[in-house]
Amino acid sequence: MNVRHTFLGLTVLTAMLATACGGTAPPTATATNAPAASPSATSPTPASPTPTAALPLPTGEAIPPIVAQVIGSVTSKQSSSVLPLVAYQNVGCTTAPGAGGPPKCKTGDPQGTVYRVFPTGRCEGEWVTDAQKPIADALAGAGALYAAAKVKAPNPDPEPYWPKGETVVVFRGTTTSAPAVYFVLSADKIVRAHLACDSPAGGEDALIRILGGTAYYIAPSGSR
Repeated sequence: MNVRHTFLGLTVLTAMLATACGGTAPPTATATNAPAASPSATSPTPASPTPTAALPLPTGEAIPPIVAQVIGSVTSKQSSSVLPLVAYQNVGCTTAPGAGGPPKCKTGDPQGTVYRVFPTGRCEGEWVTDAQKPIADALAGAGALYAAAKVKAPNPDPEPYWPKGETVVVFRGTTTSAPAVYFVLSADKIVRAHLACDSPAGGEDALIRILGGTAYYIAPSGSR
């Protein structure tokens, strides 16, 4: 198992993003170790979304500060300002075989042993006890900003152990064949960081829909 924020002047960045606002795949899970409780489930890979009309553009709602903060730190490749924003989860491990679900228990640990972990990965998701390498990989793979959107968890939620967050920020890959990079955010923290499963560019909007996107804070440039 791979045991994988200098705020850029929020005033300046927010002004920049306000201009952008004018117009404007997820994984399964593996295991690790660390220490308080959590649910269980199967695989964090939702079904492909049914094509629908384009997500609405912002309607005057302010961009959350955490979104501006993450965009500034990621575009400037400042891992030292991203890492303090990472929120670890306290998740009880499972001894069930196969991919998916909570972290797998380490040898000798009983079912339900609580690990302090962070969800990340690509295609095959994983829970890591140290987010430093996954965040470094995400920053290295992040190209230009694609979009930022509000997300809403499904109800009922088939994967309650997998943090859903309130917003997602998606960056294109560094090349047209490189995977997109995305960060799922709570009100003030990064709760997940991933490289998208699909390699070719062009699947970012589908990714946002799969993650529960309901409206853009910053729409893709082609949607302005």
